[in-house]
Amino acid sequence: MNPARVGSVMLTKTQLSAYLSRCPRKAELAYRLKYCLDDGVRDELRRELMLFSSGIAATEGWPVERGKHTLEKMAILAMDELRNPVSGDNWQLRAKALGVKKKGWCDVWRTKYAVVFSELNDWTNTAFRQVWRMQE
Repeated sequence: MNPARVGSVMLTKTQLSAYLSRCPRKAELAYRLKYCLDDGVRDELRRELMLFSSGIAATEGWPVERGKHTLEKMAILAMDELRNPVSGDNWQLRAKALGVKKKGWCDVWRTKYAVVFSELNDWTNTAFRQVWRMQE
């Protein structure tokens, strides 16, 4: 894990680990991916996102086809965008990443992806607020 800058302060790995230990695990993972560029958390974070998205999919009746791995692709896309945001509504890149055509993206997956990405962003912000509070 790389150290992280919070405001004008550069935290050591030890300090950052102590601050993040007070967060939910999924928030810690998201923070480490975004701010520490720690690719070692990707598998665990992908599983957390898939658990979240599969719960929403079951509750809301998302059209998830067996064998298509759409939820996994959505988790990977969200993690990639957390690190390197896609500018604007670049539906082509997102649709390609999910393996869907324009109609499928616009009619079905755009809003579902937004839910997953928003949740991942919330996890990151939860950890960021915790680290920021510990600095005060």
